[in-house]
Amino acid sequence: MDKLKVIVAAATPEQRDETLRLLNSDKLQIIATINPDSSGLNKAGFAPADVLILASDSLDNKETDFIERLYMTRPGLVNILITREKNADILQRALLCGIIWVIDLADETENPVETIISVINREKNRQAAANNCSLVSYASEVMAFFGTKGGVGKTTTAVNMAVSLARLNKRVALIDLDLQFGDVGIFLDIAKADSIIDVVEENDYEYSTLSSFLFKHSSGVRVLCAPSAPEYAEMVKPLHIEKILSSLRSEFDYIILDMPPAFNDISIAALEQSSEIFFVINPDISSLRNAQASISVLEQLNMGSKLNLVINRDGFSNLHRKDLEDVLGRKAVLALPCDYKNAAKAVNRGIPLALAYKQSKVAAELSKFAQRTVEKAKTPESGSWPAISIPGRRDKRK
Repeated sequence: MDKLKVIVAAATPEQRDETLRLLNSDKLQIIATINPDSSGLNKAGFAPADVLILASDSLDNKETDFIERLYMTRPGLVNILITREKNADILQRALLCGIIWVIDLADETENPVETIISVINREKNRQAAANNCSLVSYASEVMAFFGTKGGVGKTTTAVNMAVSLARLNKRVALIDLDLQFGDVGIFLDIAKADSIIDVVEENDYEYSTLSSFLFKHSSGVRVLCAPSAPEYAEMVKPLHIEKILSSLRSEFDYIILDMPPAFNDISIAALEQSSEIFFVINPDISSLRNAQASISVLEQLNMGSKLNLVINRDGFSNLHRKDLEDVLGRKAVLALPCDYKNAAKAVNRGIPLALAYKQSKVAAELSKFAQRTVEKAKTPESGSWPAISIPGRRDKRK
């Protein structure tokens, strides 16, 4: 994962130290700390950075002059202000000198690292559009993780895929569409949050409003939770799903859908809106038969071209990956080894495998798959997923 290169400018040691603490993340690389003066300007003028973070509670004339001169000489450098005094006066002076975003440290709900990554992505897209370039445009991929048999690991795969993509500096939204018994919130230790019901009741699908209902997880993933009680599920209609996805597409690189384990109006509407469908199965006869029937339905709905097979708990039984692929007539794009012990621990702790057990085989496979997903988005003309391999495992059949 390429880290974003950061210059930190601060007038006092206290501001510098606090800023370095706030930006302590494996997604960022601090390449220089400078003073907002002529000496710092010389250093910033040649440092290979993506963003300059200015820490200031006053944004005085010396600091605005520093930013303005940097803005004129380094047009590709993104300037962001971190402050505890976000008011109209500071916002106006920030705008005039070339600062494109102000992070309010007094707002405890704001994640500085997530905000910085979001701002840089937006600025790169803006610059690319100005240059008529599409290399950094949002992928806007809607990835639905589906399975009509409960307990196959659909939610585990969806949640950890979302986190793995976020670790690659991608803007990721995760939506729990299991409206009766969704437990994405449990997997992420979200004790209380707004849900999709709150969005429906508000009836305003502009992103400026919708974003207030998305929970900000520490991984960087924005989460829209399922209703708190099953009886609320009937309030959500297919049109609501279409409006939510339409609003989120322009704001996120990837939208991950944790689907309900059934065919109904909501699931079909979401599947129709999806760029890719990942059908999750286990290596057992019951799951295999269920998958055969479900895949047949998806093909009748003309969704076969975007259907991908995911095998969870591979190696758990004497049904091998090739057996499942032969019966279903599809190659698996992802095969996750059986690691029930760590998976159960992760759920009980409310910390995704991709964060709690980064060295586990499941986390490693999901990390590689997330990387392949990003690479595939860069070359959409390829149209298919590259073959997978699982190091250290062989088909034991003679």
